[in-house]
Amino acid sequence: MALSWFAVVLIATDLKHGRLPDALTLSAYPVFGLLLAFAGSLERALVGAVLFLCLHATVHFLAPDALGGGDVKLSGSLGAVLGSVSWLALSVGLALAALITLALRGVSLGRYSDRVPHGPGLLAATWLLAFLPMTPGLPADVVYLSR
Repeated sequence: MALSWFAVVLIATDLKHGRLPDALTLSAYPVFGLLLAFAGSLERALVGAVLFLCLHATVHFLAPDALGGGDVKLSGSLGAVLGSVSWLALSVGLALAALITLALRGVSLGRYSDRVPHGPGLLAATWLLAFLPMTPGLPADVVYLSR
């Protein structure tokens, strides 16, 4: 439920204002950290957070116009959620977030002339991977947070 709440608020804010406020992106870390510790997947969550954060920070450093600072700050907490789902969810989450952002660009009817917000794609991809029931063909180690 915490992921859903953060997703709705942050997606609405990013779509309307083109920004992800620090008050929300940074407060997600202790909230998700505590919840994932109770779920017993803190180690995988920490590794996922570090990997996702480092990857997004590298992209932001190399191409600051391609990815905003709010997206970088958000990526660590979402990486923790994806890491706790499975290792596969980290790479699928990256690809799915990019596809959702590309789709947002396609349906925006020119609203975003210079850059499309990536936060909604990150949040939607993480939410989908965390809450969809297990699909046939995925590895057995895919454990979803909704269980």
